[in-house]
Amino acid sequence: VNAVISEIKKKSAPVPGLRERIVHGLYFGGGTANLTPTDSLRNIAETVERSFDLRQAEVTLEGVPIYFLKRDKPMDALREELNARHFRISMGIQTFDQKMLERMGRQAFGSLETIAEVVSYAHKANMTVSGDMLFNLPGQSLRAMQDDLSQAIDLGLDQICLYHLVLFHGLGTEWSRSPQLLSALPSNMKACKNWIALRDKLLSAGYIQTTLTNFERKSVHQSECRFSYENFSFRPNRFDMMGFGPSGISFYSNKKFTKGWKVTNLESASDYIQRIESDESPLERFFTYNEQDLRVFYLMRRLAALCIQEHDYERQFGIPRVQDFSSQLEVLQNANLIRHCRNTYVPTPRGMFYADSIASLFAEECKSEAPGKRNANRLVCQDKQQEVSNMAGHM
Repeated sequence: VNAVISEIKKKSAPVPGLRERIVHGLYFGGGTANLTPTDSLRNIAETVERSFDLRQAEVTLEGVPIYFLKRDKPMDALREELNARHFRISMGIQTFDQKMLERMGRQAFGSLETIAEVVSYAHKANMTVSGDMLFNLPGQSLRAMQDDLSQAIDLGLDQICLYHLVLFHGLGTEWSRSPQLLSALPSNMKACKNWIALRDKLLSAGYIQTTLTNFERKSVHQSECRFSYENFSFRPNRFDMMGFGPSGISFYSNKKFTKGWKVTNLESASDYIQRIESDESPLERFFTYNEQDLRVFYLMRRLAALCIQEHDYERQFGIPRVQDFSSQLEVLQNANLIRHCRNTYVPTPRGMFYADSIASLFAEECKSEAPGKRNANRLVCQDKQQEVSNMAGHM
């Protein structure tokens, strides 16, 4: 925590203009963030409040259900320290199947009753609540997936984030080394059908799909309390992102969105702390986007937001009707992965499930463009630290 606080101060102090920029979203996540001791979380909040303008910010704390109900509730600390517009809780639920939770090692993270108590606590404090749900687990029937969603809906969750389990041989996780679990996975075709059925269930229950994975109650979506952070991240031409801590990710672009940088901190917590204590940058590597990269990045972010507007693309890049990717769009339409209607490209329900494949097709355009020359300087380490330190001047 002390290292994160130090990093925030070091990044914000040299650039007075950052204090004048409005922060629209603040997300405490990247793992079980609510496991952080409340006093430590309060210290981070105090530092952020002094460093940035949060008056219009949505603040999210991510974690497992049971830790939101600690005696010194972490959300109470954030609400006391941060002068922000709205607060929300994001919980990792995954499933309500007790046997599956035991297999995951999550049986002590909070029961159905615990989750209901978190929702009640949040709503009494005018906060919104999001729950992450997994589907297509090994051996899981469609009926079991639908039962999970029914319980999530009945709990009164404001947002439900629906994630297809990523599991395959060679992934490196414990489950990926189990032939029994791998053989119990549904085929891609069956998994896609499950996705479409679950999506239909949420839409029928009055939820609005706002991104590839997020569904929001209609009443919440139409209010000022709608989930904003994710949508901000899907507009990289309008919003920069600053990340702090181990594995922290930042993205900056110049105002014309003709050049951009993605920066990642060291992944190891011990290495990160050592670098901060040595008064050195925690930067591990960064990626420089050229204009072609930014077009692909923009399209993928807009795909995640379920809408690619031709007029917006032309306004941003000066290319009408997304003509620089016309061949890819034609292939995707023929494959029933994308639909074109009224100057807008939207993913079909099937295309939503295969979004990674769509992204790969667009990214191939960059890969095929002089790969040897372009990739030589794409991923660099400390010797380029000075360029990164000057990025804020382009913001």
